[in-house]
Amino acid sequence: MTADITSLARAALTGELEHLCDEIKKLVDPLTEEQFWRKPMEPGNSIGHLVLHLTGNLSHFVGGQLGGTGYVRDREREFTET
Repeated sequence: MTADITSLARAALTGELEHLCDEIKKLVDPLTEEQFWRKPMEPGNSIGHLVLHLTGNLSHFVGGQLGGTGYVRDREREFTET
């Protein structure tokens, strides 16, 4: 029974994350590289940095914490990467 619930939860989480990834791709695909990395104001974050931040967050929590991948997050880089 527990294995069934775990499998269902894993499938639901995976499906939701894949759906959200597709939605983000739809939003950023039309952007040029310059638009993707441009900050709307100072101080501010570009869409690119927000995507890096979201990726770092998910890699840390889902991969590192839930999956035990050993991922080590560099949160500072998520907002300073050029």
